[in-house]
Amino acid sequence: SGDAGINRWKSSSITRALAATTRVCAYDRAGLGESDPAPQHPRILDDVVDDLHLLLLSADIQLPVVMVGSSGGGFDIYHHAGRYPGDVAGLVMLDVPAGQAAIAPTDVPAWDSAENPEHMDYVSVEHQMAVARLPISAIPVTVVSASHGQSSDLDEQRIWLEGSSLP
Repeated sequence: SGDAGINRWKSSSITRALAATTRVCAYDRAGLGESDPAPQHPRILDDVVDDLHLLLLSADIQLPVVMVGSSGGGFDIYHHAGRYPGDVAGLVMLDVPAGQAAIAPTDVPAWDSAENPEHMDYVSVEHQMAVARLPISAIPVTVVSASHGQSSDLDEQRIWLEGSSLP
């Protein structure tokens, strides 16, 4: 959504409680919030994950970290765990939908649409998460599903547990 990560999480009671005992970081992806605009080309998960990986390194964040992703941000952290397993100690997936194998370009905003400030190629992203997810290391994965909304189907949510070999 256009609701930036930092604004959404900095005032959250959950974030404040976690920050009392550990370091908590939130960021705005390219094109959102106060981040720089996204590059002028269609972006895929690798682009977003490379941005996050470089941010972690540049900010000198002690790795590995527990990553939390909400909605489509869950795609980002799951893919990050697959590409950079040394960065990730665990995942928390908050109401993350399963990827769609066949999504029509008319169902999502075009990469250069004003509705898509991240310039994401959503058709590619959805397809990759549906049929070509990277495997992840044996790390803890917690799935929090909504009782109503985009990801209320528990069978759909179980897909995020398949990548980790932990019980």
